[in-house]
Amino acid sequence: MRVLIELNTDTAAFDEDLSAEMFVVFEQAYAKVLEQKARRTTGVLCTAPEEADKLRDSNGNVVGKITIAEDPADAFPGPKEF
Repeated sequence: MRVLIELNTDTAAFDEDLSAEMFVVFEQAYAKVLEQKARRTTGVLCTAPEEADKLRDSNGNVVGKITIAEDPADAFPGPKEF
């Protein structure tokens, strides 16, 4: 499983307290990964780019997205080496 998180931190929520806001967003991402991991054990992996992949700040604004893929080539075009 591979996870890609994209964030735009140019919102007022990040200006007030960057670390607290990052915590809010990464808590959501963590929950989404756990949900996908649970689905994976049943043989179902959802990579739907709808509401489920949106990450929101504490004000409810969409500030990013999370992509979870069983096969990284399906969701992450181009070479990605870390």
